[in-house]
Amino acid sequence: GLLPPLLRHVCAMAPVALAGLIAMAVSGMLYGFWVELLLSALLCLASAGFCEALRRLCRGPELLGAFLPILMMVMLVLSPIFLHFKQFAILRSLLPTVYYLNGAYRGAVQARFLLYTLIALALGTLLPPPVKGK
Repeated sequence: GLLPPLLRHVCAMAPVALAGLIAMAVSGMLYGFWVELLLSALLCLASAGFCEALRRLCRGPELLGAFLPILMMVMLVLSPIFLHFKQFAILRSLLPTVYYLNGAYRGAVQARFLLYTLIALALGTLLPPPVKGK
């Protein structure tokens, strides 16, 4: 089916998102509960689509495993937490964390985040799955 892989990703991310919401509330960094809840839910869905699309594009665990450390470094550098590189705008637009951080910074859900989430979920379901046994 199309949904089980996405649901597995969401089930892995949901407890982390909940812990993040609790941590932000306890530390006083929560902008607004409902906005943060919606942003966290969108981040889980967008990340699920992103991860599933990446899994399908890599076609196997070997390439995915080799690519993940590189992806983690790229996400750390390109997410607008510490640095903001305008020249990498197109590459940044491929990362779900950028939309979450922009939404959290502005205190509102952006239409681009909704669109990104829908596209990521579509790619995560429409790309051909890896061939089993390879």
